[in-house]
Amino acid sequence: MTYAIECVSDSYGAFQELEAGDVDVVITDPPYNAHVQGNLCSGSLVGTKNVPKYELDFAPQSAAGLDILARECPRVARRWSVIFSAVEDFGLYKMAAREAYVRGCIWYKCNAMGQLTVDRPATAYEGITLLHSYAVKKAWNGRGSYGIWRCNGTRGKKDRHPNEKPPDLCLKLVALFSNRGETVFDAFCGSGAIGEACVRLGRNYVGWDSDPAWCDRARARLTVAAGYPEIADEQALGLCSMKGTDT
Repeated sequence: MTYAIECVSDSYGAFQELEAGDVDVVITDPPYNAHVQGNLCSGSLVGTKNVPKYELDFAPQSAAGLDILARECPRVARRWSVIFSAVEDFGLYKMAAREAYVRGCIWYKCNAMGQLTVDRPATAYEGITLLHSYAVKKAWNGRGSYGIWRCNGTRGKKDRHPNEKPPDLCLKLVALFSNRGETVFDAFCGSGAIGEACVRLGRNYVGWDSDPAWCDRARARLTVAAGYPEIADEQALGLCSMKGTDT
C-alpha cells in the first residue's frame, strides 16, 4: 500500500495532464458551486443576533470546473468516479458526462444545523455523483443496497477543514467503490479524510490540493493512519447504514 500528497496550483488543470486509465477509482470532494457555498457562508440576521459571514479560502466550483470533472474523471479512472456535489448539480453532471453518468446518491447528515432564518426547511444532506468508465462493466461492493448513507457531519470538530467529510463515510465509500490494492485518486484532498480511509483499508492513494498548509496536515494524518492496523472491508461496509436499506 502506497500513498502520496502533492500540492498543485490548479487541480482542474492538472487533471487534464493525466493519462487515460492512470488510476483505478476517483473519490474526491471538490468545492461546491457559488450558490451553495454562499449559502453555507452567508451572514444572517436571526432575531436580535447577527450571524457573521464565514469566509472560505478557496473559490467555488465554476461551470467550467464541473465540466472538466465530468469529462476527465471517467477518462482517468478505470472504474468508478465518486464526486461529492450539490444535489442541484446532478443534472449538470449528467449532461456533461453523458453515458458515463450513473446516478446521484445522498449523504444524510444527521447532525446538520437547523435553518437559522427559520423561513425555509433546513438542508440535511449533500449529493454524491457517481460516474463510471465506458470501457468496463460496472461492479461495486454494495450488492443491492441503496445510494443513501446516514452519517454525522464534522460540524463542531476543532480545526476542521471547511469541507471535511467524516471518517466513517469515507471508509464506507472507499469500501463500496474500490477494492483492496487498487489506487484511489483524490484531486481535492483537503484534510486527507479520504486518504486516511484508503490507507486504513489497504488501498493505494494519490491526493492533490492547492493549499500547501492543508497538504502538510494531510500528509501528517496519513502517516499516523499508516501506523494503525488495517480495517477489514466488511467492517467499513457496515458503517453509515440506513435502517432497512443496506444488506
